[in-house]
This record gives sequence, C-alpha cells and structure tokens, in this order.
Amino acid sequence: MATGLGVLESGLIEEGLIVPIYREMLEKAHVLTILKPHWEFEYFQVEGGNLQEAVGVIRLTGASSVDLVNELELSGLHD
Repeated sequence: MATGLGVLESGLIEEGLIVPIYREMLEKAHVLTILKPHWEFEYFQVEGGNLQEAVGVIRLTGASSVDLVNELELSGLHD
C-alpha cells in the first residue's frame, strides 16, 4: 500500500511555438515586433559571423497550434 501526496493533474492551458530567428530574417522580425505585439521576441547576444546560428527566437502562444502556424506563415517571416 502506497501513501503520500496525491498526484496533481494539470491540463494544457495554451499551445505554443518557438521559432528561431536567423540573421537573414532580422529585418522582417523587427517589423513584426510592431505588427505582432502579442508575439514574444527574444534576441541573443551573438558573436561571430556564423549564419547557421540563431540570433533570437519568437514565442507564439494560443489556443491552437494550427492557427499559430498559419499566422506565422501569413506573416512573411520565412519569405
């Protein structure tokens, strides 16, 4: 017989995406900070010229990851 604290169950409150930002995306990302104030932008302090390295991330949260992906695609970030 096991005793102890009960297990706390929690449901998913929101779905989310974390999208890397690369150097070639910076100009569009800066524009999106104004157009998408509900998106969370974080920029890293990156040294060197490695174009393969992310210089930041965008965090998107909402009720549906499908809607988030659609909103990201419509933003033109990856064009």
